[in-house]
Amino acid sequence: MNREGTLAQLMYIWPALVILSATAALASTAVIAARSLAMLLTRRKQPASRAQDDRVDAERICVGEAER
Repeated sequence: MNREGTLAQLMYIWPALVILSATAALASTAVIAARSLAMLLTRRKQPASRAQDDRVDAERICVGEAER
């Protein structure tokens, strides 16, 4: 029932764990970058007048005024 690993076994496993961790970190960074870029491009496409209209409509609904 002795479950201690030998030095050879440890040297075999650790590089795989480091490579797996680095790959996961790189994939996470790529996903965050892609989502951030998509969000920035979506915000740039919306015209300023449309954004102002949305805010005016939201304020009108908040104070309970009827829509035009």
